[in-house]
Amino acid sequence: MTTPRTDRIPRVPGATGREGRSLGLLDVFLALLVVGAVDLLLFHAGGYFDQLKPESYSGRLLESSDRLDEVRAGAGAGERLVLVVGDSTAKAAIDAASLTLGVDSEGYDVTAFNYSQPGSTSRSWQQLVRDERFDASSTALVVVGVLPTALRIFEEPKPDLEILKTELGWVESWVLSGSYPTLEERLFVRFGSFLRVLWFREDLRDYLEHPAQRRRELRARGGAGRPSETRRSVESTERSMTAVRLDREGRLSLSDLPPHLRERPDLHPDLERWLRNRRRPADERIEFDPRKLRMLERLVETMDERGVPVLIAILPKMKAVFRHREIDTLRETVVQLRREGRRVEWFEDSKILDLLEDPRYFVDHLHLNPSGAAIYTEALAKVVAAQVGSRASPAPIDGASRTEIEAGPGATD
Repeated sequence: MTTPRTDRIPRVPGATGREGRSLGLLDVFLALLVVGAVDLLLFHAGGYFDQLKPESYSGRLLESSDRLDEVRAGAGAGERLVLVVGDSTAKAAIDAASLTLGVDSEGYDVTAFNYSQPGSTSRSWQQLVRDERFDASSTALVVVGVLPTALRIFEEPKPDLEILKTELGWVESWVLSGSYPTLEERLFVRFGSFLRVLWFREDLRDYLEHPAQRRRELRARGGAGRPSETRRSVESTERSMTAVRLDREGRLSLSDLPPHLRERPDLHPDLERWLRNRRRPADERIEFDPRKLRMLERLVETMDERGVPVLIAILPKMKAVFRHREIDTLRETVVQLRREGRRVEWFEDSKILDLLEDPRYFVDHLHLNPSGAAIYTEALAKVVAAQVGSRASPAPIDGASRTEIEAGPGATD
């Protein structure tokens, strides 16, 4: 029987046995304390936020938030906000400047701001409106621009968390985690609410690997190279889907694709599916995610408690992307909220939606181009003005208005 060599057992200088183990535990505790302090300073208190990649989900949200502050600071006395939330389809479909002019022309002094975030779902929307900046004294209406596919059940990475990770407190993190379908996703959100470096690790790694590039990106964001919504819109003015077609073999004809789609191979399967559906319309219904519907309900409830009404605006789609009747579940959700006394309205103009099914109004299979956005925003502005007007002179919701919502498609024709 061999005796272990004691010279191979690490010892703490000046300590033996129990004392050495105690000092080892103390070292571990101090290391955790330092990690926690750094995590608290950088990722809870926001010390790292100014260094986030500008074109990341969270970087775009911070830029939008800064612009919102600028708009609010430049608003005139008594001028209230019409806040638009949604995903990239709402960002493309609703032009804030045109919406402001349209509502102003009806005699109401408002400023519209499109706070929509690409990649988001109702998880993000309900969290964004919880911001203390949006109360009845400053906000006339919240418009939720919805393409119902954003609320369907589908596999997704973590876009909502990536968007919201600079905004979430501990309580909000736990609420958000309950809306994720898998245990792995729920645990990631919950553990990350305490150790935030888990949420920021990919951005931090990119920064450490390419510090010079990140500095250039940050300088461009703050200076003349700062991306602007206006410039992005101008770039897509002439883009449309009119030339997109299938070839003789029933495949997407790459030679006919306009440059902005040819350079996006990630969109090609969706475009091919859309073209095939046009030839042989599929009778597929959207399977709504009850968790996302619950987040939409939470948004309405939050704003109702603050005295701010909500308008659910159904966004245009191209023909064969999905069918009008597939939004019945979403409409029923709004009807139920109305029955509970919540201040929520429904905008679904069948004439406008049918007109804008034409591919010439889209830059891809989901997003309107500026020509399409101008038509949709003009129609939306009239409804927003009516809602702001009813908000300005408080009155109970009349029966005709309720009937229009419960009647379904075509009620606003």
